[in-house]
Formats: sequence, C-alpha cells, structure tokens
Amino acid sequence: MRAFMLTVLSVTMVFVAACEPSSDEWPVEPADLNSPASERPDETANDAGDDNPAPDLDQWPNCTLVARSGEGYLEMCNGVRVLHVSGSPYEMGYQMGELLREPVTEIIHLVRNYIDPWGAVWRLLQNVPVNLEPNIRPEFAEEMRGLVDGLNNDVTYEEIVAGNCLGDIFGAIRAFMDNYLDVEFCSLTASWGDATADGELIATRNFDYMNLFHRFNYVAIVHPDEGHSFVHTGITGLIGTHVGMSDIGITGALAYNSSYDSDMRGVPMLLLLREAIQYSDSVEEALDVIRANDRTMGLNYMFTDGFTKEAEVIEVSGGKTALRTGDMGDYVIATNHYVAPEMIAEQKGYEPEHTTQCRYHRLNQLFEEHYGKIDLALAGQIARDHWDPSINAIRPWRTTVCRHDDLEYTPGTIMADFVSTTTPSVIMKPIDGEYCTTVSRHACEMPYLCLRPFN
Repeated sequence: MRAFMLTVLSVTMVFVAACEPSSDEWPVEPADLNSPASERPDETANDAGDDNPAPDLDQWPNCTLVARSGEGYLEMCNGVRVLHVSGSPYEMGYQMGELLREPVTEIIHLVRNYIDPWGAVWRLLQNVPVNLEPNIRPEFAEEMRGLVDGLNNDVTYEEIVAGNCLGDIFGAIRAFMDNYLDVEFCSLTASWGDATADGELIATRNFDYMNLFHRFNYVAIVHPDEGHSFVHTGITGLIGTHVGMSDIGITGALAYNSSYDSDMRGVPMLLLLREAIQYSDSVEEALDVIRANDRTMGLNYMFTDGFTKEAEVIEVSGGKTALRTGDMGDYVIATNHYVAPEMIAEQKGYEPEHTTQCRYHRLNQLFEEHYGKIDLALAGQIARDHWDPSINAIRPWRTTVCRHDDLEYTPGTIMADFVSTTTPSVIMKPIDGEYCTTVSRHACEMPYLCLRPFN
C-alpha cells in the first residue's frame, strides 16, 4: 500500500514538475509591487535598505471579536484570524473546530476535490498516518478528536491527522523519488549580542509553500492546561506548528531539508516542534525533545531563548543530528541544506545555484553588511529581500529570500496554485514578548501584524 501510494503521488508530482517552464527567463510582466513604477526599487541596488521598503510593523492592531466557544474566542485583527484557545486538549480542539469550522472544512474539501477530484490519492493519504499515529502524543490525538467534534460535519479524524502529517508524507515521497523533488521551502535566522542594535535576540522565519493554501493562514494563541502557553502562525486545521514562541521566551521554527534517511514511522514534524515549544524550559530541553524522538525526514530546526540570548540550529535526518550556533558571529542562519560537516553525507546533493544555497549566502551577506544594526524593522526588510544572487539584480524569484514563484503562471491556474511563494513571514523578539507575522501571500508586500500575546 505504501509503495503504491508513493508511486501515485510521485507520478502526480512529476507531472507538475514537468509542466514548469524554464526559470532562465524572467516573466514578461514583473511582480505587482502595489506601487507606481517610479517608486519601485532600483534594479541594481544591492543593499537591504535599498532593495526593499521598510516593513509596516503594526504594533497596535485593530481587533474585533467574532465569536466565542467555551473559554476560546476568535478575533479579526487587521483582517487576520487570531484564535485564542485554552483548557484541556479536547477543549482546545473543540474550540478550534467550532470557531474555525468554515475555513477548516473548506481546506479539507479543497484537498478532496481540487487536488484529487477522484479521491484515490486522498484516501491513500489517510492510510499513511497508521504508521505515524502511534508516535503522536496522546493529548495531541485527543485535541484532534476535539477538533473533529467541534466541526460537527463530514470531516473525519483521519483527514485531520493526514493534514497534520502532510509534510512528512511529502518527505517520504522525496526519499522515494531519490532527489528528483528538491526542497525549496523556508529560511530561518537568529541574531543577538553584537549583531543587533540593542543586543537583544531577534528570530525570523519565512515560510514558503503552495499558493493554494495561503488564504487559510491564521494566528493561534494557545493556553493549554499543561506546559507553556505559546503563539504560532499556521494553517487552519493544523494543531502542529512550523514556527512559534512560548510565554517564557523560547522560540522554535523549522525548515524542510532533503535526506536519504527518512522513515514514516517517526513523530510528525509539526507535532514534534509543538512539543518542543510547549514543554521546554530551555533551548537545551527543546533540543532534547528533537533528539529523543524518532524523526520522519531531514529537517533544520532552530530554537532560541530571548532571555539567555541562546540560539541553536539542530540539523537532523531520520537518525542523526548535529548542532550549529553563531557560526558567523552573533547570528545563525538555516535554509534547506546541511551545513554541519557530519551531516553532509546525509544530504541529497544540491547544486551551488540551487535556491537553498542562494538564500543562505544572501542572508549571510545581509547580516554581515548590517551587523550591529539589526532591529525588528531591519529584520523585516531582510526577510522581504528580493535580490537574486544568480543574476545580481532584483528579481523576486525562487532564489530570493522572499520568493514570488507564481509570477510565471496565470493566476488561479493549477500551476500557479501549486508553486510556492513566501507567506507567512514571522519576526519574534522574545525579551519584549513581540510576535510579528504576515499571513497573506507575497509576505514581502504585506504589513506585519505585531502582537504581545502574553502581556
């Protein structure tokens, strides 16, 4: 069954990849920068302050209460869904299901009917979590059951579990395809000490993924009965997280990687990161969570502590780990490849011009140029950088820190939906309890919503 599923999905993904036009030529129509041509940046600029407009950090959002469910409630803050849940795992899941019923149901139906109109692949996907579910913490499984009960419709528990494991499933496909499907998702940075303007730690994450799901993004502020409260940005229907910050200043984020060492019998990556954020009192404890559990695929995790000014990147495969911190000074950067020498053998090789290498080197260049000046606003400018090192010019593309991969396709078509652009982008300053995030596609053109969720 597993081999058949991977074969079906691989054929689907190969077809999609085969339809992609060459990236050698820039599309005839450039990015819509929401500004007159006279106000667009100089295409020969090579500095974060010149390339990109200063981000709008809206630190006093206008929030309106939408609905309540038990101790939970939903707000709209400057057009962004902000969900508050609290209580037992089941109660939090139920609150999410009741308050986000429409978008969660829509995204499940979208996967059922748009991606897979015949239902065959989606039915197979729901069988995959049979291998993963035994490794899911019981309280997370209970939360997903509460979510299904809160939805109170045709969405099933198996579909919610499959959605929370979707990244792991595609990790297995990449292993099966033996490097045919390259990883091009996400950039992580942390800076502190001499690198920042005030010496305090700032962590960022750009999340690059399919346009199809961008309108389902939301922010959740979670107050569980056990462990720490935390805030994270994700996709409705997911209780796991790609990036988040706890009420004691621990941040966690992940970036996809590609390793030969993948196994569908590990802990789903989003739930593993949530466990580390929710239950850790230090960076070391968060690292221990990653080390102690079986993992499904190659990943780069980044954990920071805003109070001790500690930051670590842990590069992992299914069976190995390696740490990196401050390898360029008081900052650390991770994209989608291994840097630690002991992990290189685990890597499905990338060419020097691959997007992960381009973004890694560009981010290092920007942090070196602005060393000692990094603050929230400058971190936001760096996160929305459009300089393409492969052509030495501004071109918001798959090789840039903020990517606009959809520009070569007609909006609304299947190809434009399946390619990836940057959203959300998250900036965290734990010492001040600040969590700034975008949720709409093309994060580099959107204002950041800044919250102090534990204040």
